[in-house]
Amino acid sequence: MTKWFSQTALLGIVLGVVYLVFLHPYLDMTLTSAHDPASYLLRAESFWSTYRYGELFADGFFPVTSQMPGLTLLLIPLVGIFGVNFVVLKLFMVLLAGGMAVAAGIFFRRFLEPEQKPEWATLVLMASPVVFMLAHRILAEIPLVLFVMLALVWMDRYLREEGPVVSRTLFGAVIFITAAYLMKITALGLMAGGWFLLVHKRYRTPAVFRKLLACSLMVAVPVLLWEWWCSTVPMRGYWAKPPILLFVDKDPMAVHYTGMISAGEFLVKVRHNLLWGMLGSVGTVFNPPLFFVYSEMKGVVLSIPFVLWLAFMWIRSFRRQPSVLEGFVLFGLMLLSVATAGYAHRYMMPLFPAFIVYGFRSLEGAWRLWVPRAVFALGFAASVVVGIQQWVNPYGTPEVRDYLAIAREANSRYGKGTVGITPLPAHWQVLTDHRSFAGDTAGFDAIRRGDRSVRYAVGFPEGKNLGLSDPRKMENVTGDLLKRTLKITRWIWLNGGKLKLVARNGTFGLYEVVP
Repeated sequence: MTKWFSQTALLGIVLGVVYLVFLHPYLDMTLTSAHDPASYLLRAESFWSTYRYGELFADGFFPVTSQMPGLTLLLIPLVGIFGVNFVVLKLFMVLLAGGMAVAAGIFFRRFLEPEQKPEWATLVLMASPVVFMLAHRILAEIPLVLFVMLALVWMDRYLREEGPVVSRTLFGAVIFITAAYLMKITALGLMAGGWFLLVHKRYRTPAVFRKLLACSLMVAVPVLLWEWWCSTVPMRGYWAKPPILLFVDKDPMAVHYTGMISAGEFLVKVRHNLLWGMLGSVGTVFNPPLFFVYSEMKGVVLSIPFVLWLAFMWIRSFRRQPSVLEGFVLFGLMLLSVATAGYAHRYMMPLFPAFIVYGFRSLEGAWRLWVPRAVFALGFAASVVVGIQQWVNPYGTPEVRDYLAIAREANSRYGKGTVGITPLPAHWQVLTDHRSFAGDTAGFDAIRRGDRSVRYAVGFPEGKNLGLSDPRKMENVTGDLLKRTLKITRWIWLNGGKLKLVARNGTFGLYEVVP
């Protein structure tokens, strides 16, 4: 045991060094990899100045209920003290990943026997390229998984121990469940998973029922408070959502909650999320190179053996040694199929520790020695490749690179607090000292009124090929960036006398408002 522990400890140190080596100051990439990072930072900035939870733009304050406030609450002190300092922020996320590694050690020692190599399970989880990538992003998944693992450990202790209903273990479970819920609403699967244990005769006792009831009532307080607050916020575009998860956009894959879908659309959404999300992500846990398979169909086909294997182990574990883990996996998948807005490996990450538990429980004999080593080696290599890719191509696309360059140009030309009309206004406000409009129309109306606070707009320069013919550029951040820039550009060209081009790069132009 000492030999293996010393070896795994050394590998853990090496892995930690790799995490820090790739802690490079390409913060721009941290923002532009998704919409969420900029939104989290803008909410932290807005809270520091207004003491309200939402996003402050030039055209007003927008309360936000479309995302849980957990990560924003963690970022508020950092943003308030250091400002939007990307080195500090990224170091904080890597430190959270270190906390996740500690929580993983506690988690795997709880749900795996010593001979099942729980220390290797921790290494396999932390070497996953999905975990490595998210540890260098300002996203909620790392703290979510940290709190989920601790919540499962404390719930399992609470339900198994003999003692009073109200105990320190109960308060620990409630704290970690609430913390996980504040990161992502899918963490409600933790509580539902506990109730699922009553299906098994071993747990069908009055004592377990009373404990589940006490835990549920305590967890219900913050849940109902948040949902009540959501119900009091007026619906304003994509910033707000109704408390009921089924109220989603007409587009089953959309990220904005603005309308109610039909039963048929709901089934399409569930099928898409389970098929592409679950099947496409499970394989990356045990075969990390699948992370680089960008074809959804290929990822699903290559992951099917792992899914069948884990399904068998789930059934065997529930029959032989049932725990809160089985219920969490079941209801976690249900919630992910309803509450997520499309396919991404990070949505499935809260279930990765449970998948690893089932995988390690199935290993016997020499397999226990070599399979963890092989999976760790593959994951480590894949994570290094991800890090190198970030160094080589930090911006992803030329459009994102040029957008960041034009933001720096505007920041150097105009003073703090200057107002402009820009694409991706949350990103712009985080990258600069300026204000932007959440809605383009409000900015256009301000210029028409002769509002002198609006100094510039960002659009395509004249003669620029708008670059919208490539459908791959119409997805995610780059697509939204180009589509919104096109809208602004059309208005600029229709009102040519009101703005003049003062700076440009390969993709974008900076237009100054003519006094």
